[in-house]
Amino acid sequence: MIDRNLLAEAKAGDPEAQFNLGNAYVQGQGVRKDYVQAAVWYRMAAKQGYAEAQYRLGLAYGQGMGVPKDFKQAAAWYSKADEQVDEEEFELKAGWYLRGARLGDAFAQFDLAHAYAQGLGIELSPAQAAIWFRKSAQQGNASTQYNVGFFFENGYGVRQDYKEAAVWYRKAARQGYHFAQSSLAGLYENGQGVSKSYVQSAAWYRKAAEHGNAEAQFALGELYYYGRGVRKSHTKAAAWYRKAAERDNAKAQFSIGNAYAQGEGVRKDYVKAATWYRRANVHGNADAQSNLGWLYEHGHGVRKSYLQAAAWYRKAADQDHLVAQLNLGLLYDNGQGVRQDHVEAAAWYRKAAEQGNADAQFNLGGLYNDGQGVRKSYARAAAWYEKAAGQGHAYAQHNLGSLYRVGRGVRKDYRKAVYWYRKAADQGDPFAQCNLGVCYDKGQGVHQDHTLAAAWYLKAAKQGDAQAQSNLAESYTNGEGVRKSYADAYFWLSLAASNIKGKERKLAARGLETVAAHLTPVRLSKADTRVKQWLLQPPPRQTRRFKRTSGNR
Repeated sequence: MIDRNLLAEAKAGDPEAQFNLGNAYVQGQGVRKDYVQAAVWYRMAAKQGYAEAQYRLGLAYGQGMGVPKDFKQAAAWYSKADEQVDEEEFELKAGWYLRGARLGDAFAQFDLAHAYAQGLGIELSPAQAAIWFRKSAQQGNASTQYNVGFFFENGYGVRQDYKEAAVWYRKAARQGYHFAQSSLAGLYENGQGVSKSYVQSAAWYRKAAEHGNAEAQFALGELYYYGRGVRKSHTKAAAWYRKAAERDNAKAQFSIGNAYAQGEGVRKDYVKAATWYRRANVHGNADAQSNLGWLYEHGHGVRKSYLQAAAWYRKAADQDHLVAQLNLGLLYDNGQGVRQDHVEAAAWYRKAAEQGNADAQFNLGGLYNDGQGVRKSYARAAAWYEKAAGQGHAYAQHNLGSLYRVGRGVRKDYRKAVYWYRKAADQGDPFAQCNLGVCYDKGQGVHQDHTLAAAWYLKAAKQGDAQAQSNLAESYTNGEGVRKSYADAYFWLSLAASNIKGKERKLAARGLETVAAHLTPVRLSKADTRVKQWLLQPPPRQTRRFKRTSGNR
């Protein structure tokens, strides 16, 4: 039977009585357990500024006990309580929690664990926090079961044990506690404490996601994006990214931005991509900042501005975002949006290069090769080219081959030159294809073979490489590796002349006159028509993202 005096005082508006009446309903002391009534009385006391009641009301919202689960409301009431409680009061309250906890009050045990975990009014002790969280958890409290799982997963106050973490997460997850559902899904995704299973991971993420857990919504989107545990679907991935993004999850905001930028699962829309990247930027998301820089650099979804591109790249680069460091280096290298400064370019390239970015390693090698922003050093150029080349960077492979071919920064070695040229040539690099052809033509590092030389020249010539076109024309003129043909020689030399300027163009023009003298007017006319038709075709696509050094031809 409830204490009538307590009830009367509570109805009269005494906040302490209201708080104690709330406790009575929670613990079933003198009344039937009723979390709804407990929340009612806690709210009455909380509105009068009673810190204990504010804290308990926050706890009720956090666990959905007697009120709808609402983490914003929980945070708001916790904040109100913290504003009113000084250190001396914390010490007093910690004593209350300890007394209640020893009497087996699950809420008091939770509060005491929280006090130990945060050092509120009591000496900080993760180990003691773990003990009291476990005691509370053993009484079936989902929130504390989750906390025990968290402690075991992270080795906080206990020895790290993923299996134990999974046990406690599962207990809470089965009660519908979405934080635990999401954490259990994470263990299944990574195979920690449980057998790795994307199917199980997706199932638990879905449960948490449907409760509005933004982290789970994002994670489920990732599983759909990559087709792990679910059938791959960029449309469903985008849908889950959006749900999480609207709950202010920065990773999801970046990902839905990417979906719009790439047109994956949604219609491509750079304006929307920029909008979501900006929202992610509020959280300092470096990936979003870098991508905003890219949008400004190329004028996609925003007005093109190298100045803005540099500003956004810098924000991300200052967070050690290696792609942003590379791109900021490129802007300094080319004087776009910033004053051209090779020293700054080298500094940013180096930051990205030291993180293993092959493009940055290649570009830094180029600066050492040319002596721009750094003291000229072929040896250092070769070292950086080799790092990038080892990662499959075709331009670096070509340039390293060129250094071996002439013996700059490395000992002259035709075989190594051919090795690196071939690596790049097999990736379609026209410079390397042409130079590999030269090696076959001259028998450098390989047995001389004019047929193979012409074959490599042809590959590069078709990609618009002027030197290869000129070399192939010479092969046709002399009948080396191909059947002698002045018409074909004229065709390729004409294309080479259209791709070069200055003295080289004049030399090509003289060569054309010599070759043309061997053709009848009809054959010359046909060759000219062939050249015009070729030039009407779209030019081969060229990269714009990297510096490059052509090397010796």
